[in-house]
Amino acid sequence: MKTVIGLVAFFFATSASGQEPGVVIQDCDDCPRMVVIPAGDFVMGTPVGAYEVNEESGEGPPIRVSIRSAFAIGETEVTIGQFRAFVDATGYDAGVGCNVIQGGNTEDSKASWQKPIQPRRPKDNHPVSCIDFAASVAYADWLSDVTGQTYRLPSESEWEYAARAGTTAPRPWGANNSFEGVSLSLTCEHANAYDGESQKDYTLPWPYARCNDGYADVAPVASFAPSTYGLYDMMGNLWERVQDCYTTSYWGRPADERAWVWNGGCERRVVRGGGWYSRPTNVRPARRASGAPEGRGNDLGFRVVRELK
Repeated sequence: MKTVIGLVAFFFATSASGQEPGVVIQDCDDCPRMVVIPAGDFVMGTPVGAYEVNEESGEGPPIRVSIRSAFAIGETEVTIGQFRAFVDATGYDAGVGCNVIQGGNTEDSKASWQKPIQPRRPKDNHPVSCIDFAASVAYADWLSDVTGQTYRLPSESEWEYAARAGTTAPRPWGANNSFEGVSLSLTCEHANAYDGESQKDYTLPWPYARCNDGYADVAPVASFAPSTYGLYDMMGNLWERVQDCYTTSYWGRPADERAWVWNGGCERRVVRGGGWYSRPTNVRPARRASGAPEGRGNDLGFRVVRELK
């Protein structure tokens, strides 16, 4: 049975689905909390030359996208505890072997979603990692079976729309340019990026935010300030999987909420938002990269979407 938990601190007109944007929904005790996001339009991507973005970034050309229906998206990334409930119920084997951050991106044959190396002491409220694309889809399908609702991974356009939280700035917390030493000092209040705390334990060959967020690597979910949409960790902490096949530009993609996929399957899929080890300029809603569907990394997680009837 659907349980409406409460309201976050923003309100819009009631959606056509009958669910008010801003309402938090939880369909079962082990299900993620889902925040209803309103329908609307936004500009997806980043202009070439802006915020240290170049033609190879894959973030353009910017296009106006119409999100035609309200939807609900995970308040946080799916956690280890939530994924464990799925494994316990189904016996799903997520496999072992995972890319971890150890002086670089290194394959560890013994790492798994239960022992991801980072964080060093994983708890149920840490975001789950070290699973492949198929496992994230299987988790969403299980939620659908358990609840009678439709759960899935977000499309790339839904993800960026939710992450932007109604803003047009590079980051929803108001850093209007990308100078890492000064303008991104607010990062530590809002997102888990490569910062002074991380730099103490992990020497990586790029700039770090000149602030300390208290976490050298992966943080528990909801450790930072939420967006005005009531969402946590859309940027930073872990990169997040979406449905779409990866392409190097937005030419030809749907100008709505649909995922860009094709019948032959995806050689690589889009991942979004940056992670705890990302340089601060890469921790923003438009940031995108790609990953092999079968790949597992302890820098890569996901959140789910619930369709509204």
